[in-house]
Amino acid sequence: MTLKNISDFRHLSPSSHPARAMKSNCIAALFVICSALVSAASFVACQNETTSLRQAFSSFKKKYGRHYRSRAQDEAFRFAIFKAHFKSLNAHNTEEGRTYDTGINQFSDMTEDEIVSEFCCPGGPQVLQAPNSEEVYYDLQDDDGNGPLDVTPYVNWTAAGAVSPVRNQGHSKYGWAFAAVGAVEGIHHIKTGNLVPLSTQSLVDCVAKDGDGCPPAEHNSGPLAWISLHGLSAEADYPYQGGKKSKCKSDVVNQPLAVRISGVKNVWPRRSEGALQLAVSRQPVPVAIDVTRIAKEYGRGIYNGWCDDTAPNHFMLAVGYGSDDAGRKYWLLKSSWGPEWGEDGYLRLERGVGSETGKCGIATNSDFPVMDDI
Repeated sequence: MTLKNISDFRHLSPSSHPARAMKSNCIAALFVICSALVSAASFVACQNETTSLRQAFSSFKKKYGRHYRSRAQDEAFRFAIFKAHFKSLNAHNTEEGRTYDTGINQFSDMTEDEIVSEFCCPGGPQVLQAPNSEEVYYDLQDDDGNGPLDVTPYVNWTAAGAVSPVRNQGHSKYGWAFAAVGAVEGIHHIKTGNLVPLSTQSLVDCVAKDGDGCPPAEHNSGPLAWISLHGLSAEADYPYQGGKKSKCKSDVVNQPLAVRISGVKNVWPRRSEGALQLAVSRQPVPVAIDVTRIAKEYGRGIYNGWCDDTAPNHFMLAVGYGSDDAGRKYWLLKSSWGPEWGEDGYLRLERGVGSETGKCGIATNSDFPVMDDI
């Protein structure tokens, strides 16, 4: 190609312009190379993420003894649930200003619906309520009605030695039984100075409904009232069977009893965190909360995430309360999900939220055991 003048050079198309054509081809080639590199990097990152998730899932299965029915279908379904939780965990735990961290626990491959149907009892506080329990008015005033009563700002019955080690209810709905028994262990220690681990299995065998795992809401002797009538054996004499219900042995001749209580009282007024605080300042108290999301989501810290304040569905034992260094108030709750769940088996739940029923319904309604001085 012959160029007669400079204007001819300026008006050549890129394809006919030798220098521009070369530059254009180089840019195109560079773009293809860069795109390939980006795609390769993304693929490697994706591969690494998948490998990391698979490794985490494998560790989870080994730790919690998971053996799925169908490796092709059920395991894929469980992995998908675990994967979503794992990603949510990583996203949440990098948020600034959070008050709690999410963790991996025995619920990490379960849906929320499964957790509720397999570990919770509908009706919340009603399952422990003793119909004839005496209502005790805790209005935060002194005995002469001159309030406000000076309630201690910090209580920890576990540190005081009134709480037995965290146990695991297994795959069952028996959290209510562990909470009731824990409350009796607590008041017995306060009265006698002795901490005696007591039998949860006695409530499982003698109070829980067959095939359901929950105590009947209309039961004329709820768990605590049943204990006031029959007493409790020591755990060593009537051990827990890992979530299995057997024949009631409470009336068996020579079945040794370790503890008796004199009655059951109700925290009053209901729907009052202040009244519950005063009750817990005096002894451990069973409380019901909504654990639909907490069970799977909680790792450590003060939980202030979502829960239904109007639908508590699982019992824990309130063993104290306090505030962290930032002044955030919390309830200290003992679970029955083993020491590897939460903070060594404990949950710190946001306190003083302004809701009538408290966070997750904790102040809805609570009964507690009483014991005469010994």
